[in-house]
Amino acid sequence: AAAAAAEEAADTLKRSEGDATALLEKTVEEWTSRYDADTAALISDREQQVAHTRDTLTSKYTTEAAAAAASRAKREGELTGRVAVLETSEGTLLGRKVELEKEVEGLRKSLGKTLDDLANTRATASDNDTTLRRERAASEANIR
Repeated sequence: AAAAAAEEAADTLKRSEGDATALLEKTVEEWTSRYDADTAALISDREQQVAHTRDTLTSKYTTEAAAAAASRAKREGELTGRVAVLETSEGTLLGRKVELEKEVEGLRKSLGKTLDDLANTRATASDNDTTLRRERAASEANIR
């Protein structure tokens, strides 16, 4: 009877050991499945966060780049207009400078002619004065 009880205890122990192993394997499989599911969910969440961040940054960059390009184009247009006005002004001023230089040259020539005329007039006046003095002296001599 003791042998039968020992054999029955050994069978019960084997069954309990098998049940414990099956329960352990089931628990390990359940925890592994949960870990895999949690990991997959975490990865999915992180991928969504990265995609959202990328979309946000791309949208922000695109908006800022478009605004900067528009501002740059506007400023370039303003500067191009200013350059055109300055170039026109430069042409006008250079034309006016040429006109003034011609006028100055004309005035110099006129001044030179006037100075020559003045010198001639002085010479003529001096000659006339000399002639008048001689004629006066001769007239005074005739009167005496």
